[in-house]
Amino acid sequence: MPSSSTDASRFGSGLPRLIPDERLAHLPHNERVRTARHLALFDEAVQQRFAAARVCVIGAGGLGSPLLYALAAAGVGTNGHITVCDDDVVDLTNLQRQTLFGVDDVGRPKADVARERMHALNPSMTIRTEGRFGPDNAEQLCREHDLLIDGSDNFATRFVAADAAEMTETPLVWGAVLRYEGQVSVFWAPHGPGLRDLFDGPPTKPVLTCAEAGVLGATTAVIGNLMATEALKILGGIGEPLVGRVLTYNATSATTRTLRLHRDPSREPATTIRDPAAPSNADGEGEVGCETSIGSTSSAGEFRNHRDQTQNQTRASDDIAPSDLPGFLADDTHALLDVREDHERLIERITLDGNVESGGTAPADANPRDIHVPLGVVKADAASVRIPESATAVAVYCARGARSQQAADILRETLSIPVYSLVGGITAVKAVAQ
Repeated sequence: MPSSSTDASRFGSGLPRLIPDERLAHLPHNERVRTARHLALFDEAVQQRFAAARVCVIGAGGLGSPLLYALAAAGVGTNGHITVCDDDVVDLTNLQRQTLFGVDDVGRPKADVARERMHALNPSMTIRTEGRFGPDNAEQLCREHDLLIDGSDNFATRFVAADAAEMTETPLVWGAVLRYEGQVSVFWAPHGPGLRDLFDGPPTKPVLTCAEAGVLGATTAVIGNLMATEALKILGGIGEPLVGRVLTYNATSATTRTLRLHRDPSREPATTIRDPAAPSNADGEGEVGCETSIGSTSSAGEFRNHRDQTQNQTRASDDIAPSDLPGFLADDTHALLDVREDHERLIERITLDGNVESGGTAPADANPRDIHVPLGVVKADAASVRIPESATAVAVYCARGARSQQAADILRETLSIPVYSLVGGITAVKAVAQ
């Protein structure tokens, strides 16, 4: 929501003040005490702007966890509100980096748990929850909020957010992380470039996922807190936000770089939300927070409720539903191919009876029908994938179904037998079993 304030006070960079004076209110005594260290830094009016802010945060995962907690601690939304957009549930694999959650939260909606944790820190704030941020609600959510923060896990959502923010002139704080690296920037039309000046659009080829490439948990905390810092600067009207700049962080070398980003003069400003359709080329591995890293190793991971998905979607003829897997594997001429990474197979795998088994890999003398070849190997050398000569069909699986679809597409070009991708992967098999 663009500021309507005509107040002359501006950032050092000349950006306009976001929160108009008419929305400011005196802070109660307990809030002054709680934020006393802020009041030692700046005038109380800045803290009042934090309190009056209306902020929409996309994702409560690896990036969302630290930034939401930081915003709550800072007193954002005590007179306004924070809206948390996330339709994911807590998974055990999230706990390596998504610090809002604990073991007892596994299976619970992330947005609900985030609200509880934020209220425990700051009971005075108003927190709303929303499901997925998408084309149907993006523009409205932007117009209802002063600031949009994107910690999503997929390119489609990121570009929907970028287009909606540019259309409504809502400042957008953007962050991304993968492996040991992360990036932060601020896109704020018409004051600077947008995401489409950094990327033309979603990738057209498959890219690495967090499950394949990994992510250092502490790095998400660094980037998430940097995003929170940019948000506070924008809301309070302090410092120089990263408009027209991309800050990069490398954990292995403990270095940062700031890169200048300029608007493409040939690009037309967004006047509508473009079709966000992009290849389903990554597993979110149970997280809204397998956060997209710029460059060639970018994640386009995306969580789905696979029980609902497999019940309602129209399957392609080359897919296999989780409910059909036991019957498929009952035929001893049918093989099963796991295209996940080695560390994922150590956690759990699908057995030849169609059930999920926890812990350990298959023994050395495993049934030759039970095959494990990571997707990276399939991509690099599909001909090296050994399927038993007696096999008449093979079902390919991963965690959530995206990597298996990629592998199946490749193997159909090299194998002479039918190749099926398991819809929803292990996640869907476990959901059906429940």
